[in-house]
Amino acid sequence: MAESNFIAADETSSAKKNRFTILAGLFVFLVSLALYFQTCDFELVYDDVHIIAENASITSLKKNPSGIFKLFGQEYWERSHEGKFTEAFFKPKGQALYRPLMLSAYGVIYYLFGQNPLPFHMLNILTNALVCLFVFIVVLKLFNSPRLAFFTALLFACHPIHSEAVSYITGFGELFGTMFFMLSLIFYLKASYEGKRFGFAPYLFSLLFYLAGLFTKEHVITLLGVIVLYDIVQALAGRRPFGVAARFGMYLGYSAMVGLNIAARYCAIGYLTPTIKSPMDNIIEAANSYTTQLYTALKVLSKGIWLMIMPIELSPDYSFAAINLSTNPWEGAVIVAIGFIAALVVIGLFLFKRNPILSFGIFWHFITIFVVSNITIVIGTVFGERLLYLPSLGFCLIAGLVLDRIFAIGSGMTKARHSKTFACIASIMLIALASVYAKKTHDESKKWESDDMLFHAAVDVCPNSARIRFQLGQIYANNKIYMDAEKEYIKALNIEPNFLTAAVSLAELYYSQEQYEKSLQLFQQIKPAALNMDSDDLKNMLYSRLAQLNTMLHRPQNAIQEMISLKENVNTPEINAQIGDLYMSQKNYEKAAEFYKDAWNLDPEQFHAAYKLLDAYRIGELFDKEAELLDELEEKDKISNKALLYRAVMFERKMEHEKALAVLEKAIERSKKNDPAPYLFKAKLLKSLFNYEEALVALEKAAAECSEQNLTEPLLMQIEIYKETGDLAKADATASKIKELPQTLPVKSSLGDLYIKLERYDEASMYLREAVVGGMRTVKNYVNLGYALSYLKKYEDIVAFLAPAVEELEIADPQIYSLLGTSLINISEYARGVDTLRKCLLRWGPNPWLKYQIAYGELELKNYTVAKEILDELEAVTEIKPLHPYINNLQARILLEDESSKNAKKAVLLARKGLSLIEAPAFGDPDIYLTLIHALEAAGEPDEAMKTIKEAIDKFPDNDGLKEQLDSMK
Repeated sequence: MAESNFIAADETSSAKKNRFTILAGLFVFLVSLALYFQTCDFELVYDDVHIIAENASITSLKKNPSGIFKLFGQEYWERSHEGKFTEAFFKPKGQALYRPLMLSAYGVIYYLFGQNPLPFHMLNILTNALVCLFVFIVVLKLFNSPRLAFFTALLFACHPIHSEAVSYITGFGELFGTMFFMLSLIFYLKASYEGKRFGFAPYLFSLLFYLAGLFTKEHVITLLGVIVLYDIVQALAGRRPFGVAARFGMYLGYSAMVGLNIAARYCAIGYLTPTIKSPMDNIIEAANSYTTQLYTALKVLSKGIWLMIMPIELSPDYSFAAINLSTNPWEGAVIVAIGFIAALVVIGLFLFKRNPILSFGIFWHFITIFVVSNITIVIGTVFGERLLYLPSLGFCLIAGLVLDRIFAIGSGMTKARHSKTFACIASIMLIALASVYAKKTHDESKKWESDDMLFHAAVDVCPNSARIRFQLGQIYANNKIYMDAEKEYIKALNIEPNFLTAAVSLAELYYSQEQYEKSLQLFQQIKPAALNMDSDDLKNMLYSRLAQLNTMLHRPQNAIQEMISLKENVNTPEINAQIGDLYMSQKNYEKAAEFYKDAWNLDPEQFHAAYKLLDAYRIGELFDKEAELLDELEEKDKISNKALLYRAVMFERKMEHEKALAVLEKAIERSKKNDPAPYLFKAKLLKSLFNYEEALVALEKAAAECSEQNLTEPLLMQIEIYKETGDLAKADATASKIKELPQTLPVKSSLGDLYIKLERYDEASMYLREAVVGGMRTVKNYVNLGYALSYLKKYEDIVAFLAPAVEELEIADPQIYSLLGTSLINISEYARGVDTLRKCLLRWGPNPWLKYQIAYGELELKNYTVAKEILDELEAVTEIKPLHPYINNLQARILLEDESSKNAKKAVLLARKGLSLIEAPAFGDPDIYLTLIHALEAAGEPDEAMKTIKEAIDKFPDNDGLKEQLDSMK
């Protein structure tokens, strides 16, 4: 072969060549840094979150750095995301992925910087820059041409197919593994081709870097194939240093490293080849024959080669159903793929001696892609652009070779002008191609800034990818755009009905929106598939969620069944206690006690379940068992005062108050600092005995033991005592203190009641509204709120609050009915008001004021006969003198409005009588004046009417009704 080293050096001097080599390598390094510098501001995206931020194996290193050694004993995907549903629950654990060095690098960065994305992205950028530099060195050593090395490395640095591997933190494995790959190859070349003797030290370094690469990413194993390929090409060129036997000896060393990695892998994870089938990630898993697997794999292989040639439409995901299975060899895409690949192989073989660099580039690609091509072993993914990071060097080498040959054409020409022309053409082509690549790389890299940008861009390329649709749903859900999230999840499930991750996320979406029925139905559909998965975490969380949903939907028996299923998987004290709580809600105290016992037996040193068991005995009136357990707890629980407090409760229940107080004194003697419970119980007991003075002393002591955040309870009890004793000034002063603390619903209720007594109705209504809206829907709160709002004449608000209390909550209280009915009449809803007040009278007996309101409502409804009967009855029987003026007023109105009994003069007399009976100004006085004025006008006495209205306006200057009447009379 004419070229002993493939391409002869054509530089004029060694110094010039060295200078070009240094500058070229530095330029490639800087270009690769500059191209991806923008990723420093990018977030953790896609699997970055699962592998780093949510991976307990990584995050725990902050507290326990020695845990880094455990990374060498675990699989790459570890389900360590307890407490919530995440996609990591569904990541196949049987992928046979063992990458401890990659995880260790993440662990070191996390230990130093936490989950800040910047250091992780900087690590990717720097590693990629080093790889690009090593590519330059490798090509230089392989073919002894700085120009070819520069062209190849520059195209490699700029190629858009690398944007995923570099911009995506999880792509670090490709970069890190390729770096070790290149270092191992460099030292192999140094050991076997640079020098007259075999370099043992470089060879040892090569083996160590090879082993490091194997512990980083599986694709590094292909280095041995690349070494063999290069040795064959060199042998065909006539260079055979150290002979065949020596070469096989060297290969044996690399094989030993592979064996060492396999042994470590097996010891760590227990198997070597994938044990799962995940068609969602790799559609080839669904192939029912090897021919289908082969056709699909070849189609995907050709797609990867085409994307390196034309990197136009790139996507972060090619999972189901972005790529479909190919079962027919005569399918167009399969025929094209087989023809394309066969042509490349034939060209590579044909040109093995004529153009070894071209052949080397072709076979470099096929060798380095082989282990992830799914041709022999079906891996965890059908295709990913990051997998082309190392294989793409073959394409860049071929493209660099073409440019180099164009550049070199002129070197054989006699005219320097022609030589410079071809050099210029080659340079322009290089600059143009590198610029186009760089621009595309910049744009593609930008997509990895956030999940939002990434998957909105990806859906345009792969609209039929279920996972991309799912990821969009996740983005919308995280941003609380629930309708769009639901649509994307449903699209994902329409593409792949068995996409469990999407189904669970949709069910969780319904749960978060309190659509419990829909959530429960979907979880029940999911359940059979989830139980078949190799994920105890998923199963346990599914049981737990189903239990929660059934509890919320008031189906306790179903909830209990789900929790018992959970107990069969995870028998913890907490789960047993929860089952006990569910039985307690069903008033099945014996069953509850059974599970509380189990909870306590599982952890005898913790007494939480024991006290729940005590509650079950007490509420279930199993008093003998209660007493027996209480004796046991008093003996065993020497730390807390709970047993003594329960003993005091037992004495209180038996009305043995002196004994209860004696036990509480004992508890106070035993109590540690910051334990207000005995004092609070003592105060409560003394209050129930009307011993307010001593109760207040106990509350002062309780407050002294409380932290500032826990002062609410003693202060609230003080307010209640002051209200009961009528000392409203002290109650008000205490309320000022409690308002400075976080206000619970009981506090708001108590303050509302206090301000009613203090006649501060604005404040009362504010606190009572908050109490009722917050969920404290007691009769007292509704009544107090109704009274406060009635004093403020906010009748519409009364209806808004009290109508649901009567109609939906079915609260039966005469005061609520009375307030609601009166308010309905005041807002002119006369029919509803009359109906409500009649119901009140029917339930709770006669009430003159309510009868008067009914008469008023009937009058407004033009039911004059009914109204007159009620008023006549009231006038005859009621002894409530303040009511009589208003009875006369309505009687006068009937005489004015009822055509069948009109009598204006009698109406005047009744109205005057009503005014004469009023002992003090009241809310109804202007109404009686208006009735009198109308009666005077109807009786033909306009002057008297004018005199009367002026008198009324002098008395009620702000009354709008009187002003309007005066204007009309003028």
